[in-house]
Amino acid sequence: MYKEEERMEKDKKKKRVLLGMSGGVDSSTSAILLKEQGYEVIGCTMKLWEPKLEEEQSTCCDIKSVMDAKRVCDMLEIPHYTINNKEEFNCYVVNNFIEEYTSARTPNPCVECNKHLKFGCFYKKAKEVGSDLLLATDPDCDRVGVAVKEGDDYQLISGNQMGILLFDYICKTYKANGTMPENPVVVTTIVSTKMIDKIAADYGVEVRRVLTGFKFIGEQIGFLEADGEVDRYIFGFEESYGYLSGGHVRDKDGVNASLLICEMFAHYKAMGISLVQMLNQLYEKYGYFKEALQSITFEGASGAKKMADLMESLRTNAPKEVAGYKVIDVKDYKAGIGNLPKSNVLEFNMEDDINVLVRPSGTEPKIKMYYLVKGSSEQAGAEIVAALESYFTEVCK
Repeated sequence: MYKEEERMEKDKKKKRVLLGMSGGVDSSTSAILLKEQGYEVIGCTMKLWEPKLEEEQSTCCDIKSVMDAKRVCDMLEIPHYTINNKEEFNCYVVNNFIEEYTSARTPNPCVECNKHLKFGCFYKKAKEVGSDLLLATDPDCDRVGVAVKEGDDYQLISGNQMGILLFDYICKTYKANGTMPENPVVVTTIVSTKMIDKIAADYGVEVRRVLTGFKFIGEQIGFLEADGEVDRYIFGFEESYGYLSGGHVRDKDGVNASLLICEMFAHYKAMGISLVQMLNQLYEKYGYFKEALQSITFEGASGAKKMADLMESLRTNAPKEVAGYKVIDVKDYKAGIGNLPKSNVLEFNMEDDINVLVRPSGTEPKIKMYYLVKGSSEQAGAEIVAALESYFTEVCK
């Protein structure tokens, strides 16, 4: 037993993590915790602009942020790199924002920044320094996205996939240590992967599904706490990269999730298994589940009316078939489902374990379709999703 622990610790020290550093509390805490766990941590900060005036307030990813991050890295005795991405930021984020705004459309700069900078430029730096694992959080560090080295390249892990991996790892750990609480509970949302139900059944865990928004997951923790049973809660996640493994807070926690992801990564790597391989093992055991999100934009006042008309049409004249698959059941969350609050969401349950949920976005002029399918293989699942996307693209015209 001692030799096995020693081997795992030795292997852990070989793991290299490239960590995005802002100089703030969240990234600094993550660096400290990762270093304490024995990882080789490399700090990295993107420089996106410089204040034009000395008295201008400090902003994210400016020269002050770079200096703060470097100062923290020096104190922790870890290397620090600065990536000058001012040109890319102006090209992909600022110019896109101006173009969208002046065209009377609703810009979403975070989408472009994540795509081209966090998982673009940052991704290139990770390859350059040979990192095994790449993590990126949003500015307030409540969500975290992950890419893992697989062969000579990196593979992105979706929010649903990471939720599955973390939940299975947590259950395995509790079981191995003999610490699984009585009547354990996992909480997720109605638009998150159905694969969680299969895994939960294996471990004897109750699944609670709530509306979209992590506040509803936090609400369930509050209910358990009020009953003196908060220890029953072992994990919560949503498909949009939000995770929480304990009842210490009531919202998704990027620091908590980042450390747990690194722990899981180290555990499997010590066994000679990558996260991608572990994910494939779960697919082979429980089935090839596939999830996708399609968003269709409806601009202006006429767009808002068209969205409302579309939801009403789907509600009053629900299709009998969708993309050739028979609709077995339709759930209207606006009418109230169980103890959930009423919400403008429609769920179409179809043959062959296919589910589609449709709802208007609460923050953007978009209709969102969530596709939750199960195929005989990864390719079969992708083909089902493609057929569903084609169908709803036509419906939304």
